[in-house]
Amino acid sequence: MLRREVAAARRLVVLGVGAPENGDDAAGVFCAEEIRRGLQGRRPRRIKVIVGADAPEGATGLIRRFRPSLVLIVDAALSKKRPGSVFFVARKDLAEEAMTTHAIPLSLLSAYIEDTIGCRVLLLGIQPKAVARGAPMSAPVRSAARAVAKEILAGLRASPAGPPLRSSSASGHRDISSPPRNRAGGGRRCCRP
Repeated sequence: MLRREVAAARRLVVLGVGAPENGDDAAGVFCAEEIRRGLQGRRPRRIKVIVGADAPEGATGLIRRFRPSLVLIVDAALSKKRPGSVFFVARKDLAEEAMTTHAIPLSLLSAYIEDTIGCRVLLLGIQPKAVARGAPMSAPVRSAARAVAKEILAGLRASPAGPPLRSSSASGHRDISSPPRNRAGGGRRCCRP
């Protein structure tokens, strides 16, 4: 499903959210950086990758100027899933004080982006293992963030919306299947790292 969403987007913003110094809360930022590394040497006009870190609301001006059709917010999100599980989170399931591992109310940010910019917003959550200050990112979360980045890059290459991207490392890519609908524990499953 993620690959199809990316391929169908006319213009895409990936917003990596999280606190890099807080272990697995760095998942969204790490994913955005992996996408940037995957795009190195290419200048695709239909994607903008933004590291919003722990202040993603500061990126709204960049997003507005880019005029995307889709904003994909990637962040560590608490659910009752195994660490490293990747899933879509519906805004209605995203309580202002819950789901994310930091204080930014992503439900309000996504509503603001949709209302003021007029694009779709999807929130992709990665279940953290630990978010302790100074802790390194856990292996399952790092693997999941890499899998998400690879899937986004694959969606860009498969896109009918723009010229295909060439990848120097197509081997080792894991396909991310369509998620089952509304699994218990919040959100829909998206990816298997």
